[in-house]
Amino acid sequence: MSRLVSREDIIRAVSSAVGRRASVRAGDSGEDSEDSSDAAFVPSASASSSSASSDARSEHDEGAAAHRQQRPEIETDTARPAKDGARQHGARRRERKRASRDRPAAARPRKRATQMQVIGIPDDILEHILQFVVDSGDLLRWRAVSRQWKRVIERPDLWRDVTLSIRSDITRYEEQIEVLCQRFLCHATAMDLSAPSEYRSHIPAKILTKFIQAARAGEGLVSFSASRAKVAAHVVEALAEHADSLVDLSLSNSDCAASFAPLRSCNLKRIILCDSFVSSQRSLFEFPALETLDLSRTTFGSTSSSRSASVPLSQLVHFVAEGCRHLQDADVTTFLSAAENVQTISLANCPNIRGEWTLPPRLPHLKRLVLDRTGVSTSTVEALVASGTCLQLLSLCWCSNIDTFVWLPAASQHLQVLCLDGTSISDDEIHAAEAVATRLRALHVNSCRNLARGTRTRIARAYERHV
Repeated sequence: MSRLVSREDIIRAVSSAVGRRASVRAGDSGEDSEDSSDAAFVPSASASSSSASSDARSEHDEGAAAHRQQRPEIETDTARPAKDGARQHGARRRERKRASRDRPAAARPRKRATQMQVIGIPDDILEHILQFVVDSGDLLRWRAVSRQWKRVIERPDLWRDVTLSIRSDITRYEEQIEVLCQRFLCHATAMDLSAPSEYRSHIPAKILTKFIQAARAGEGLVSFSASRAKVAAHVVEALAEHADSLVDLSLSNSDCAASFAPLRSCNLKRIILCDSFVSSQRSLFEFPALETLDLSRTTFGSTSSSRSASVPLSQLVHFVAEGCRHLQDADVTTFLSAAENVQTISLANCPNIRGEWTLPPRLPHLKRLVLDRTGVSTSTVEALVASGTCLQLLSLCWCSNIDTFVWLPAASQHLQVLCLDGTSISDDEIHAAEAVATRLRALHVNSCRNLARGTRTRIARAYERHV
């Protein structure tokens, strides 16, 4: 018969099953408890750990609070000496200033000289140093350095020789031009005006005239040089009127559209017109005292006006006309027909020169003869060499019409430089010239096909020249 299960039996069975499950779990976690009562240890351990952590947190909070209470006292203790030191330093500095004011000026300590300060240089030495300044425009700006520099720069002796680089937009600075003319250019005796190469325009003729007129207030101009300038008629008239003592005139790379005839009253001795456009050629023959004439790379050529010279240039010493494509023998005759004292004749790169000119029979002072790339013949060179007894430099490079050099030993006694590049000279002729030329220092025989290789090597070693 089946037995009825009472309520107490069911409660007993459930409680025993729960006890067995708790004991299994405790055995899996590594606990060495044997009965079911160990199952109640796990919640009690967690509770104790949570209580320990809460105790440690409370102790940390109490320590942090104590540290916060002590920190202001520490900061106050460390800041107080720093503030006291700053007060003491300020007091000592004020005391030094007060003592320095009470001392005399001679006993006060000097300031240390920096890179931009010049201390202890006398005015005379500073003036001597500033005389080597190339551009006078720098002197105008350096007046602002100090009172001493301004006083020294405004001395008249520094403005005897004026060199200015003029910009193309100088006409906009009228006030600066007036100051320059009234205070400085009035002492000038030599004036060199140039325009920078980056400016295509020339120096305005108005500026040239103003500068020339300003120099009249002093002793007057003796030398006038202008590069990249526009030389109009009123510029030449201003020179004739205000520079009556003019001796040196240089107008390189300029537009000389005016005639030089108004300057005949001046005692011009040197005229340089390199790379310039010269429209009035006849006016160059109006200066009997002319000693140096340079017409290199100009438009000077053989015209009816240039052939008729009104005054012979008997005092001409240096005549240079290199690169004049239109120059002919008749022009050379006009210049050198009466020049018995000529020392330099340079006609290089003038293809129309043939040597059919009329020169003085004797040229005792001729020292330099340059006829490179011209059409001169052997007879012409031989006559020139025979008339010049003290020739020191002879250059006949690439003269194809010279077929023999048998005359060379007669002209080699005083020779110091001999240039025969591209000529037909032979070994025997060069040996004969070397035997006579005891003063020869330089010998150029580049591209001479008739010379043997051994001769060229020997010349290169003897004269230290590469051939």
